[in-house]
Amino acid sequence: MTNEEQNVTEEELLTVEEMVYGAHDKVDALIELLIEKNVFTEEEYAEKLQQILAEYDDGEEADEEDSE
Repeated sequence: MTNEEQNVTEEELLTVEEMVYGAHDKVDALIELLIEKNVFTEEEYAEKLQQILAEYDDGEEADEEDSE
């Protein structure tokens, strides 16, 4: 779906993009702080992230199969 089909202006698109990048930076900062404070290790974080991404991918595949 194109921006025109969604009736999204270029200015609105940039605003959403800026919000996404800003949120991403904040999450990165929180993760770094939690690792520095030894709440969890970088390895534990990486393992959990991979687990979540795999679950997300599995869910998308199931959704694709359901739509066929």
